Amino acid sequence: MRIYLRLARSQKKISEITNKIFVSKTPVEIALFPIPEWLKDATCNCGQKAEYLLEDMKGICSGCLETTLGISTLKEIEDTSIPLTERSIRRLRFEWSTNTDRWYFVRGANLKPSNWTRFVQEVKESIVNHESLVFEGDYDKNLKELTIY
Repeated sequence: MRIYLRLARSQKKISEITNKIFVSKTPVEIALFPIPEWLKDATCNCGQKAEYLLEDMKGICSGCLETTLGISTLKEIEDTSIPLTERSIRRLRFEWSTNTDRWYFVRGANLKPSNWTRFVQEVKESIVNHESLVFEGDYDKNLKELTIY
């Protein structure tokens, strides 16, 4: 049967954010993340206020970014606020429906996709695009498991 799946509205900890990807003149890519609201005094090694976080969670200002890395372009990509993996998806709550009129809760641990790698990518895209997933699947009321084909 056709099933619609979306992240439960109660899952506020995952949202869409805009990450910046550094593309240097040489073939190197570095991910830059926005400074979270709860991190108030992020500073760069030079002492200036940090504008970005690097992958190792160290702050960097735009001046150091340009001089140290020889920046040529800075691309923006839409991403989720936390990395999505099979393990993180198993900890989340989802809502599912067969007709989008009535929604039911299902825990991520009770999702049984045939291909976890593809499923993780589809969940990430659905969060970034603010859409529900649509797929073929079955719900077992006794086990409370949602099988995804």
